[in-house]
Amino acid sequence: MRVDEIQQLLSLPQNTSSASYRIRRGMRMEIEQLQLLLINKTGLLDQNKSLIDIKREIAKIQEQISLMSIHILNRKEENEDYRDVIREWREQLTLTSIAAKKTETIELRNEDDDKVNKPTAESVFITRYDYHAIRSNEISFSEGEQLEIYEKQNSSYWKGISLVSGDEGNIPSSCVYSMLESLQLLEFILSVEEVSLPILQKIRNDSSSNDEKASPFWETIDDDTIMIPALRQDKEQHDKRATGRVNWGSDWVSLESPSPVQCNEVISNINNNHEVIELNCLSTNSTVSLLSSTKLHALNLRRLDIWWTPLTNDCIQYLCILLTNNTTIQELVINFHSISDKGVIKICQALEQNSTLTSLGLNYW
Repeated sequence: MRVDEIQQLLSLPQNTSSASYRIRRGMRMEIEQLQLLLINKTGLLDQNKSLIDIKREIAKIQEQISLMSIHILNRKEENEDYRDVIREWREQLTLTSIAAKKTETIELRNEDDDKVNKPTAESVFITRYDYHAIRSNEISFSEGEQLEIYEKQNSSYWKGISLVSGDEGNIPSSCVYSMLESLQLLEFILSVEEVSLPILQKIRNDSSSNDEKASPFWETIDDDTIMIPALRQDKEQHDKRATGRVNWGSDWVSLESPSPVQCNEVISNINNNHEVIELNCLSTNSTVSLLSSTKLHALNLRRLDIWWTPLTNDCIQYLCILLTNNTTIQELVINFHSISDKGVIKICQALEQNSTLTSLGLNYW
């Protein structure tokens, strides 16, 4: 299929709130960004026309892949012919990219440092909504703005620069996304052995092809702003094979990056003497394992601290059930980008059924 025959597939629908609109808009942004980055990378355009031609070919192939992917998702039916074409284009893109990188490496040796440090496709993210800086070292930005991320300090705060305003500083990672990263996270949840979040289980267990699962996945991350940072943390812990820690005190227990197995052990051993539970850097599987336990409902719990643990919509639901059923909890603290605005609303609604909580701490940092 020729590009000019499927160009109309990229036209945006009038409904700007639909998942289809956001998917197409995101793909358009990434195609335009890739073209811009490739032009910037070449440096002296007139002196290397062969490299320019290669990079134009990359942009064209990338556009073909995006357009054909949209076509398949919109049809929502098996179409092996289209998928074969996409696979061929991806193979061609890989071979062409390798050739471009080899040529580009030779050029970069003779360029100044400022040319070497041009943003790459992997470093450019798009903002999900407007954000007004809270602290002096943060930057403000508008929805749809492109940011170059050059340092990922931790799962919550990144350093970057706006490609629109030129402002530079800290950026809450939950505010940004990229289509490339989103696809990588989808591949991650489809490949790991266990996924505890019900919404992700539904996507995984669907009988449709992996290509068709992309559409409901994008709808999910569009509805749940915490999902992307949660999956980022899941993937990071999985790739690093992080070993969690559980510390016990006479009246408290603290969990740091625990596995679901460790969480189940805590549930088995915890008793009414443990009035304080601290959760630090939990994966979605571990969070569900712990918060969904009905044993916590009857526990003599006084305080629950949740730090660096992104609470997706499903996790918030389990927390709300706990708040509704536990009759001893007095303090709840949620810190460091662990909750969305929708999550705050859900918790406040749950507290209408709770008569014991006297302190609620919701801190962004």
